[in-house]
Amino acid sequence: MCPLKARLRLLLEDKDISGLRHAISSSGTEELAALFPGLAPMEKLACFKLMKYETAVAMFQRLSFSERYFLLCGFPLQSIAPLLSGLDGWQRTLFHESPPVLFDRLLDEMREPCPQSSQDAGRPKAGRPRQPCPQSSQDAGRPKAGRPRQPCPQSSQDAGRPKAGRPRQKVPS
Repeated sequence: MCPLKARLRLLLEDKDISGLRHAISSSGTEELAALFPGLAPMEKLACFKLMKYETAVAMFQRLSFSERYFLLCGFPLQSIAPLLSGLDGWQRTLFHESPPVLFDRLLDEMREPCPQSSQDAGRPKAGRPRQPCPQSSQDAGRPKAGRPRQPCPQSSQDAGRPKAGRPRQKVPS
């Protein structure tokens, strides 16, 4: 086992979050990215949430698609609730809520090509590419997070397609 991986696991087992944060910040992004796939899911999320913004983005760029996807799914602070529940209050504060700007940056990184791992090689990308709505000038400059999506009135690609899910049933009158 890698000495850094063993150290990170020991610090997590001992609930030494301050020591874990220091070990992560004193490690290089290449080293962190190399050991990351071998960590347990909760270890990955805990380590990622303790990283500084720049380190988190740099390491994220070096991960495979599946690892990137895992981190995005575990982005909310509540994803490490089992770990947080056993910590003192001051230790919980070390796991700060990540800013939405970090999520947006990581999401943009997902759209960029990433290093191919053996499990991701040759997989086609899911879905069709997103196209901006030509009538969405009202959206220019606004952040996209939190707003409900509205269909584009000029979206001829979706015309005539049935919507996903169960068909609607008529309610007797």
